Order: sequence, then C-alpha cells, then structure tokens
Amino acid sequence: MEYRRRRRRRRTNHRGSYGNYTSDRRGRSDEGTGFGGALLILLLTAGLIYLLLGTSIGTWIAQNVFTSCGDKDTPAPTHQASDDPQNTDNIDEITSKDMTFSGLEVFTLQMGVYSEANIANGLIASLKTLGAAGYVLDTGNGYRVLASCYDTEAAAKSVCERLKNQDYECVVYPLTVDEIKIGVSCDKTRMEAIHTAVNYSYTVISDLSKEVLAFDSEERSVEYGHAIGNEMLTNVKNIRTSISDASDPSGLISLLDEYYMNLQSMLTTFISSSSDNRVEVSGMLKYLQLDAVCNYINMMNKISELSK
Repeated sequence: MEYRRRRRRRRTNHRGSYGNYTSDRRGRSDEGTGFGGALLILLLTAGLIYLLLGTSIGTWIAQNVFTSCGDKDTPAPTHQASDDPQNTDNIDEITSKDMTFSGLEVFTLQMGVYSEANIANGLIASLKTLGAAGYVLDTGNGYRVLASCYDTEAAAKSVCERLKNQDYECVVYPLTVDEIKIGVSCDKTRMEAIHTAVNYSYTVISDLSKEVLAFDSEERSVEYGHAIGNEMLTNVKNIRTSISDASDPSGLISLLDEYYMNLQSMLTTFISSSSDNRVEVSGMLKYLQLDAVCNYINMMNKISELSK
C-alpha cells in the first residue's frame, strides 16, 4: 500500500510539474481544429479548380493565379525567340538558289609570244602608240602580247589581216570559258543582290566590248570615255556594298567580291589617267577590256573548282 501511495504521489506530482504542457495541448487542439478547417477549404477549392480547368476560366486561373503563387526564386517560363511572331522579322531565313554564270568567248589579236615578259616591252610600247592595248597574258606556256579583242571571230580576223598588211605578226587567239551553274545558300534578304552581282559580272564585260568599238568607230571624246568608266565604277561599288555582309558556306560570294574588287581597281586606274590623247585613251580602254576579260575567266575557273 505504501508503495502504491508513493506511485500515486509521483504521478500527481508529475502532472503538476507539467501542468503548462496540459494547457498547451488544449491550445494546440484548438489550433488543430482550425488547421482542419483550412485544409477542408483547400480541398474544396482544389475540387472546384479541377472542375474549372477544362474551361477558359480554369485556364486563366492556372496561368495567372497558380503561377503567381509559385516559388518566387523560380523564374517564370519565357517563350523562345523562334516562337514569338514579333521576332520572326529579326531572324535571317537561309534559302538556296541556283545561279548561272554566263559563258564567255572572245577573240583576241595576238601580236607575239615571248619566254619572258620584259622582252616584249618594245612591242608593247609600239602597240600603245597605235591605240592598241599592249596587254601581256601569262598562259604558262609563254607571255602573249595582245592588241585587242572582239566578240566575233570574223571581226578579229578582219582586223588581224589589216595589221599583217602593215608588217605586224598577228594571229587570232581565242579566250573562252564555259557557262557554270552553281547553288548559292544565304539569307533570303541578300539573294536578290547576289543574283544581280552574278548577272552584272558578265554584263560589265559585254558593255566594255561595245564601248571600245564605239569609242573608235564613232570617234568619241576622252571625256566620254572617262564618263563611261565612272558609270561602271559606280555600279561596281554599289554591287560590292550590297553583297559585303552576305555569307555563303561554299565561298562563292567571297569569289564574287574578289572579282568586283579587282574590277574596282582597274576602273579606278583607267579614270585616274590624265591623258587627253584619244589614241592613248583608246589603247587604255582596250587594255581595261582585256584585263576585265581575264579577271572574269580567273573567277570562273575558281568557281568551277567549287562546283566539283
């Protein structure tokens, strides 16, 4: 009995010493009741949202309410630039197109062939006094001195016969290159400019041939010759500008730019001449024509390597 009493006393004392704990449990019981109510409300709300998700109102709630209630440290998802219709104009659309470089065939007047270029200096000077080009072409098999070139073999042969009658050695030497078709890939906004550059690369050669003939046959002035050169130079500069920032993995645009850069240098040299002698200017025009022809053939040979 004594032992039981002591146990009862200990139990009584234990409860008394933790009386605050008992009253605290009551308070937590009340809080638990509040938490349960809140949980019930959340469950009811979740059920309502579940029903609404299939509607436009539900979609709005999911996008605006739940997103804003998410983790503040997690950035909201953003659209990629390619998915944003407002940004499509800023994206360069790569496109491909087949380009055709015109073939070329001209007939030159060859006045001699030399093993070394400097040996031909005397002949070159003599030809220039006659209004000829005096152009030296390195073919790998010797240095050929050319007086001029013509679009048809008949015209070249006619002039060649007259030179022979003046005791000049002359033969007709053709310069030819075949047409080339090649695909170009670049951003869509530059395709038209590249197409223009391809077409004009041959047109400028054709125009020069016509002007050389007209300068002699119509006895045009030195000023007219320079004006023609200035017009062509302006066209060449504009084309170079239009393709300057275009890119093509094949390297074709780079070759085009190189071609026009050389043309620009040739035309600038021609215009910079201070000569007022028609005969000299006539020879310079013929030299410019032959230089442009060889520049075109060199470009075509390089393009041919790309297309293989």
